[in-house]
Amino acid sequence: MNKLLVQNMPNAYKEVYEILKYVEEWEKNAIPKDFYNLLENKMNTNYNYRYDYTKYFSEQKILQETRAILGYIYLNYWADEKESEIVKNKLKNDLIIEEQKKSEKYNTNALFKDIKKENVNNNTQIGNTKESIIFKIINKIKRFLNI
Repeated sequence: MNKLLVQNMPNAYKEVYEILKYVEEWEKNAIPKDFYNLLENKMNTNYNYRYDYTKYFSEQKILQETRAILGYIYLNYWADEKESEIVKNKLKNDLIIEEQKKSEKYNTNALFKDIKKENVNNNTQIGNTKESIIFKIINKIKRFLNI
């Protein structure tokens, strides 16, 4: 899941504003005037974006933030109750899956388990090394004393 960047929002507002020029009249009318005012007031007027109506929407190059705003518009103004519920459930499931992935990736038990195993291995090696040094010393003393 990509992060939305605050610095991209003015450009995204501009893209949404341009895209909305090409939607059906009933879709435009479903969006409150306050929302249009927000787009007009917050958009980057110096940003040059043109919607290419000869291409499918999926082929358009738009910002991730633009997709998020259009998703908001769809969910809140265009979708009927059934569609809205389907989208909300999909978003909820996506969040759960994302959290599970993070949980698995940053599982502290697994991280510490590996560290504990490593410490046990190191301690065993150190113990073996101490034993072998002691035996070497004892053997040298025995050889010196001819025992």
